[in-house]
Amino acid sequence: MENQDKKEAIKERKEAVEDAATALISEEVAMQEKQIAMETADQYNETLVQIEEEVNSMKQMNVRYPQNLQRLNTINEKIELSREHVKTIEARPIRRPEEQ
Repeated sequence: MENQDKKEAIKERKEAVEDAATALISEEVAMQEKQIAMETADQYNETLVQIEEEVNSMKQMNVRYPQNLQRLNTINEKIELSREHVKTIEARPIRRPEEQ
């Protein structure tokens, strides 16, 4: 009976170690996914800055054309919405491995 208990304890310990290893791997994958999302958000944000600079430059050239200014203002509004979207990407929590 004692031998059987030892075998069960060893089996349970082995399963616990395997579960812990799986959790670590899952956490590493989640961290990598978060890093990729953050890098993508940074690139997206840089693009938004470039677009905004171009729009501002166009506004200066189009001061006398109200319809063009209106379109440029609409683009600026879309840039701000996009920035808000980037913030939600950056604020998204890291996915944690599910408890078993």
